[in-house]
Amino acid sequence: TERPSPVTTGARERSEKDDSSSLQIKISDPSLCPRYSALILKKHGELKKKYLSWQDTILSKSGMKPINPIVDATNYLMLLTGQPLHAFDYDKFIAVGKSEHPVIGVRAAKPKEKLKLLDGQLVECTENDILITSNDTPVALAGAMGGMSTAIDENTRNIIIESATFSLFNMRKTQMAHGIFSEAITRFTKGQPAYQTLDVAKACASALSDGFEIAAMADAYPHPVEPSVVKITTDEINSFLGTTYTPDLITTTLKNVGFSVDANTMTFTAPLWRTDIHIKEDIIEEIGRLLGYDNITPTLPLHSTATKSPMLELKQNIRHFLSKYGGNEVLTYSFISDRLLNRATLNAKNSYEIVNSISPDLQFIRQSIVPSLLDKSYHNQKLPVDQFALFEMNQVYQKSWENDADGVPVAENHLAFVLAERKNTKTAFYQAKLYVDELLKHFGIVAEYVPLKSTDAVSKPFEPKRSAEIKIDDTIIGVVGEFKNSVRANFKLDPYLAGFEINLDEILAHQNPQKSIKNFTVKRKEDITITTTKSYAETLKELQAKYPDATITPLGIYQPEGSTEKNITYHLKFY
Repeated sequence: TERPSPVTTGARERSEKDDSSSLQIKISDPSLCPRYSALILKKHGELKKKYLSWQDTILSKSGMKPINPIVDATNYLMLLTGQPLHAFDYDKFIAVGKSEHPVIGVRAAKPKEKLKLLDGQLVECTENDILITSNDTPVALAGAMGGMSTAIDENTRNIIIESATFSLFNMRKTQMAHGIFSEAITRFTKGQPAYQTLDVAKACASALSDGFEIAAMADAYPHPVEPSVVKITTDEINSFLGTTYTPDLITTTLKNVGFSVDANTMTFTAPLWRTDIHIKEDIIEEIGRLLGYDNITPTLPLHSTATKSPMLELKQNIRHFLSKYGGNEVLTYSFISDRLLNRATLNAKNSYEIVNSISPDLQFIRQSIVPSLLDKSYHNQKLPVDQFALFEMNQVYQKSWENDADGVPVAENHLAFVLAERKNTKTAFYQAKLYVDELLKHFGIVAEYVPLKSTDAVSKPFEPKRSAEIKIDDTIIGVVGEFKNSVRANFKLDPYLAGFEINLDEILAHQNPQKSIKNFTVKRKEDITITTTKSYAETLKELQAKYPDATITPLGIYQPEGSTEKNITYHLKFY
């Protein structure tokens, strides 16, 4: 069977085909709909079975489900030409509009205006949506999906073929507001050209010509779009790209992709389907892309025009430090599921929810990074290793934090770290704390550790009796400790895990390069045991004051039952 040409109009056309009095189109705002073409097709026979089976095969191989001969024809032409089409049941369209003379309207939706779509979904429109109406009664969500009230079915006798183009900006807002990702709206969000709407509608009529004939047609095109014309010099192109392309190479390259070229004046006229070409930079980008960015010789700029972000430098420094001492950086999704939040005992109501998430597992913006690392620790603990450490640096958001002056949710830069210590499960906490100590010393920061009392989301997964808040002056910058038994059970984790999460914005604000420790050459080691009634933190503070040049870590704490005294053994390293 021969394929029907997309520009052939072989449908039976009655003498009144050019009389648009029986079909009117009213576009309220041309910026929303630059062009709208429509045909009325009246049924006069049955469609050929041979053609239909061939068309079904093409649709199936293209990933589209065949529905019925009329809808399949519109989908086939969309695949063939790139122009989306829609078919209305003409008689239902008349009934909805309550008039024998249909007026197809294109207008902006009114807030909270409702429409039932073909998939059964009842949508509440926003002012960004565009509606197709029958005498002002909504029958379709423009560019996205038709309405149930004018759906094609087995009883359809007459149809209206719609071929139009809509504002890509409105289409993107409609797509995200209602979660509609149809083949049609995907094309409209790219900027559908207006030049071929009527020709494609006629081609669809040709594909249905053995079953339908054209009874009327109308084409509303208030402001015809002229091709974009851009004049640019060879020097401007080469100066911007850093290349030495010749005028012949530039003109030949653009001719090959449909541009009309005046080589004498270096004037380029974009083909009608290129709605993205408007200014000189568009031509420059086209040349760079077509001839290959890898053919451009990379060179350093002649002078510095920007400075590095302090936060990026801090993260780079931390990355090198932790990697040097056994840390493995991971990058997990910033969007997580409510299941992961619940497993970490976090309240999903404190997380911002994505209205149209691409997956149920990516529905919430995370409040803390630790849950993501615990999830990855489950897989890593199966490995035959005695120790592993995972860390990640990223932004977190909480609804409980106030918005900034512009009403935008506040974001904090955090570092999260999880350590597994299999050799001695009792030292996991101290090993994690050692990483915090050395990291803070690396940036010249002196911190103290106080009992965990915070109710912030970051502290939720940690066991209060075996964790501590990290404090700089009067500011709590994070938490270090072991995880709750319930959290470990939820993640199916072994008991030898500990970790921390700290606010990098505070690290950046308090870092003191003059006091940072860069070298870790050990000169002397010493173990001491202290019998005292004081808390561990108090004795540690006294030792740090007495031995300011030493790294102090605990080896063990023993307190006999019923005694007020405890034995604390510390390990001191002197540099």
